[in-house]
Formats: sequence, C-alpha cells, structure tokens
Amino acid sequence: MSECRVRLKNGARELELEGDRLFVEEQLARYAPWVQASDAPGDASADPAAPPEREAVELPRVSPSFRVQAAISFADFLQLKSPRTPLGQLLVLAYFVEKYQQRPAYAPSELVTWWQERWPTETLDPQLWQEAIAEGFLEWETPEALTLTYRGQLHVRDGLA
Repeated sequence: MSECRVRLKNGARELELEGDRLFVEEQLARYAPWVQASDAPGDASADPAAPPEREAVELPRVSPSFRVQAAISFADFLQLKSPRTPLGQLLVLAYFVEKYQQRPAYAPSELVTWWQERWPTETLDPQLWQEAIAEGFLEWETPEALTLTYRGQLHVRDGLA
C-alpha cells in the first residue's frame, strides 16, 4: 500500500484526498469534475458545501495520463518541508523513513546513520531524539526501536507548525 496526498482548488471549491494511491485516484476521478465546475453567479452547484450531483457529473477533465506520484526523493521531500531546526530535520527524516521507505520502527543508531548520509557535516546529538520523545513527537515502539507518534506525523505533514 502506498500513501499519497492530492489537493485541488478552483475558486471556493477545494478537494483534498489522502490515503492509498488507488483510493485517491478513484476519488479524484469521481470529484475532480465538481472542483473544476464553474462557480459563476446563478450556478446552482456553486455552493462549495453542496455535494456533487451524480446525474450532472461529466467525465473528469483530468488528463488520462494523470497519476499520483507515490515516490519522492528525500531531497525533494526535504525541500518541500524545509525544516529550520535540527529537531525539524530529525522529524522530517523519521517521517520520510516511515512513510516512503516503509520502515515503521528504527533504532536510534539507524537514525544516526541516515542523518550522517543526509547531513555529513552535522552530527546528530543523542539528546535530540530524547527531546523529540519528551515533546511527544517520537516514542519507543519496542525497547530498541523508535517510531513517530500521531502528533509527530501531524507536525511534519502539516508543515512543521
């Protein structure tokens, strides 16, 4: 199962989908026409809260070659998230490892290795993952392996707020 996320916006109409790639593609094909529809005055379907009418829905205007990109490089993901602190870097690294490399748990020594591969000039302070645990972003999955908490996942996913 590969996770992906898509967001479409057209005026007041907005659609955001997240989940398994096949589910997202199916829902995108179903609701893209509603997002792409006109919001002209007098348009009965202009209410963004109104569900799309099944009889009025045409074939999607999304290109048939459109596919959701499920794979992303760490460099692209890092650029997308732009962490400003070492803690943010650690959480982005952990999120990438979990979501895109399908590693749900990892030893702190693995984090050090991955850190050194990504940032060879910076050292990973062991206190950093202790801070992430104390802040509720990481937790021990087993006595030897860490994993992101739900709070940690949301923190990275929603822009390192």
